[in-house]
Amino acid sequence: MGLLDLGARAAGVAFIILGVTGAGCGADLPGGEGVTATSPAPPPSTPSDTPTSDGGAPDAPFVPGVCGNGKVEPGEACDDGKNDLLGGGCKPGCKAMDTTDEVFAPKLRVIEITLPPSDWELLRHETKSRHVIFGGADCRTRPIVAPYTWHTASVRIDGEAFSQVAVRKKGHIGSQATRRPSLKVDFDKLVPGRKFHGMDRFSIDNNKSDPTLAHTSTAYQLFAAAGIPAPRTTQAHVLVNGESQGVYTLHEEIEKDFLARHFADASGNLYEGTANDFRAEFVGGFERETNEADTSRADIDRVMAAMAKPDGELVAALDKLIDLDAFFRFWAAEVLVWHRDGYSGNSNNFFIYADPRNGGRFRWLPWGVDATFNTNTAPAVPDSVLAFSAITQRLYAIPAARERYYAALDDLLAKAWDPAKLAARVAAIGATADTVLSAADQTARAAAAANMTTMILNRSTAIAAARAGGAPAWTEPMRSLPCRILVGKASGTFSTTWGTIAANVFSSGTGSIVLDVDGGTTATTSTGSRAGTGTGAPRLQIIGDAEGRRYTMTVPYYDTKWFDPFTVTGPQRLVSPPASFTLVETDITVSPAVTLRRFEVGEGTWTFTAASMTDTGPVTGSFTGGLYLVP
Repeated sequence: MGLLDLGARAAGVAFIILGVTGAGCGADLPGGEGVTATSPAPPPSTPSDTPTSDGGAPDAPFVPGVCGNGKVEPGEACDDGKNDLLGGGCKPGCKAMDTTDEVFAPKLRVIEITLPPSDWELLRHETKSRHVIFGGADCRTRPIVAPYTWHTASVRIDGEAFSQVAVRKKGHIGSQATRRPSLKVDFDKLVPGRKFHGMDRFSIDNNKSDPTLAHTSTAYQLFAAAGIPAPRTTQAHVLVNGESQGVYTLHEEIEKDFLARHFADASGNLYEGTANDFRAEFVGGFERETNEADTSRADIDRVMAAMAKPDGELVAALDKLIDLDAFFRFWAAEVLVWHRDGYSGNSNNFFIYADPRNGGRFRWLPWGVDATFNTNTAPAVPDSVLAFSAITQRLYAIPAARERYYAALDDLLAKAWDPAKLAARVAAIGATADTVLSAADQTARAAAAANMTTMILNRSTAIAAARAGGAPAWTEPMRSLPCRILVGKASGTFSTTWGTIAANVFSSGTGSIVLDVDGGTTATTSTGSRAGTGTGAPRLQIIGDAEGRRYTMTVPYYDTKWFDPFTVTGPQRLVSPPASFTLVETDITVSPAVTLRRFEVGEGTWTFTAASMTDTGPVTGSFTGGLYLVP
């Protein structure tokens, strides 16, 4: 299936167009969606099948097996099941007409959100702190608890107004922002049964990791072309309380309605994978998204048991629990779009669904693809494969399984990978976004999009070069745990001037670093500080020596496009994100010096008494926070 076929559903599920007429009931629906062809088509209706209207409204054409009850009743534009005598909804065994393609039909939606300013302040400053969710050596033995709260808002979308809409912040470590947060919008939460063109909720992502604004839409387009269920997308100009937030990516979420669109049975277990895997130290992090009352996780446990099998038995054992043909295609698609933050690239950003119609075998679903199509991500690995996760690494080490992976990759290159159409998609998104962006943002977007397009046009050549001598070896270890272990406390002071970042730190400023760690207190005896931009981003450094050790603390300033300005006098939360303050311990009694430990400083307070960003201006203050060991 090529990219021209993106309106079709996942491979193996065909849709038929039903002869239903009337506004909003399928006559003009994109894709003509209706009953799946996995069930016998309903027989033609007979006169006796067609109930008569009792309210003066014209009868809708009656199609057995489809919503609603054969009548157009008050509140219905046609026989859509919204206000049936049965109490609303569809008759048992019936399927509602799917109008949700309408949500994604416009190239750019205008979404205006209005809520009390105090609620907006609370929402945008909520955070998933790295050192809270990943604190402790066993941080992936449990699901991540979302700290975000729902707020009540009014929402207008291209002129359609809705009150009592639930809105909350969205995002994990890398995509969080305080100035332009990603959001979830839910029409059904406060007004049960209400939908926007058939959809009860969607997400709008801020594109923080995507200066092209095209990564998400283009990557999901490729997954869909490969026959892998993937979210639909479009672009949105988002305004909150009248203030433009910029161009976001609007996309559907992977939940029950998504499953119902792509699978004949949506009653199976759905899990989200965020920095977790089928390894003992990672497996507890799978977050159940359906059937939450069942806490047994027996299906996950069976995969874990299969992973303990030796190589000679592994493929057969996994094939009973995972749709391996679909998995190899998913893996190959992640590699094609270079999803370095996905399952194969980072044991992150994915869903798995235990499909009841396929023996409960798991299917992998793509997620969090905003950082795709980037080639400059370390460490350098072969362009033809990513295998940082447990299953991909085990399978790649087995010759027969490796051949199946490359067969899937070759099939996608031949049938789904169309560089010209992908590049055209990037250009089309850019042209739409430029109608909203400032001149400076247009220039930045165009430069990033040019790099993305070059990567797309050269992708198959790079893959072929990596395979020129046969399947390349994979030598990288599996992803390491993201856990941050609290080992003590750090505090200190600094006093320097702006524009000194390239100068000798001990002559450009003073300061102190005090560490309560290893059962005692270490205080630097010779400490300097410096601040400025130099050839890099704005930053501050505090460096001190103590008993043959050097402690270097680096403080990058926040990007004010995404976060509130850092150069504010007075106390601020020292929390990651946005703070990402590192402290490196080095042995300076040897030459060259040897790095001993790396720490992060967080969950505390940062205070500027002066925060100039003008040359020779004062930069002074203090900090205190937890000291977290980085594995």
